Amino acid sequence: MNEQWATAKEACETLNLSKRTLIRWRKQGKLIPGIHYKHVRMRGLIFHIVYNVEAIARKIDHYAVNEFDGNEPRAHAP
Repeated sequence: MNEQWATAKEACETLNLSKRTLIRWRKQGKLIPGIHYKHVRMRGLIFHIVYNVEAIARKIDHYAVNEFDGNEPRAHAP
């Protein structure tokens, strides 16, 4: 599998999410270090967080499918 790591800005643009959402998901433990994001050293001692866009997209798809697994009420067409 070819992992696609991206800056927060690039990940947000690709996934159509806000940077605030990525931060919130990290703090809530929804994104797993080493799988969904990692810290990389750039320009000496400055660390940046990069995101695995493909892994996050799969997680979003998983939640979208499982949200409607029968436990949630569904809207019915008229």
